[in-house]
Amino acid sequence: MLVLKNISVDFSLKNSPFSADKQILRAVDDVCLNVRDNEVLGLVGESGCGKTTLGKTAIRLIAPTSGRIILDGADITEMNFSELKKYRSKMQIIFQDPISSLNPRQIIYDILDEPLKIHTSMNKTQRDAEIKRIADCVGIAQNALKRYPHQFSGGQCQRIAIGRALSVKPKLIVADEPVSSLDVSIQAQILNLMLELKNEFGLSYLFVSHDLAVINYIADRVAVMYKGKIVEEGDCKQIVNNPQNEYTKTLLDAVARF
Repeated sequence: MLVLKNISVDFSLKNSPFSADKQILRAVDDVCLNVRDNEVLGLVGESGCGKTTLGKTAIRLIAPTSGRIILDGADITEMNFSELKKYRSKMQIIFQDPISSLNPRQIIYDILDEPLKIHTSMNKTQRDAEIKRIADCVGIAQNALKRYPHQFSGGQCQRIAIGRALSVKPKLIVADEPVSSLDVSIQAQILNLMLELKNEFGLSYLFVSHDLAVINYIADRVAVMYKGKIVEEGDCKQIVNNPQNEYTKTLLDAVARF
């Protein structure tokens, strides 16, 4: 579903407002990854290791400095805006903060309707039926669709964000720390919902997290990221039970302490 070939991402940093000199920060360094059909690939690492940057790069929210991005057999690395628009419906993202990722000026109905207007040729009646179907899929009551995001809890907002991502029938979803801001009891509900939807719709996830316990619960395979590089990759259960890299062992020790 997704092939990342030798992806690197650089950012320019100025030393000071009074200096013309720039430093280059390499956030992602020559990363190769594959996400298979109907698979959850967990991408785990500490804050600042480059995993969110890699996730956004995978769906061209950030342009790579070098490397290739192959989505469902198509090279999207250098596509322009109009070319890329045809592939946007195949790849969606769920952000870390569910409340700030939703437009506070739109009711939930309009939030779910907007991607359908952009990416489909449905008429108003068809979109209305689809919005209600999506709401049912993610556990949002239809009589709540006229409310605003601030009237919902964090967990409910994440359900809405998941519904928005699902609305255009994507094949790949990048989930960027989707449960890290939620209470533990709500985390389990959202993870279970995502697994149910994966099986129902045949989705692939690139699931980004700093928490190996969460990754162990949801992922089929895991890639461990450290300082912009993938230091270990393989079957999730195997790596959790028998890690080979010292950094992976450190992450597991941190989970064990809590």
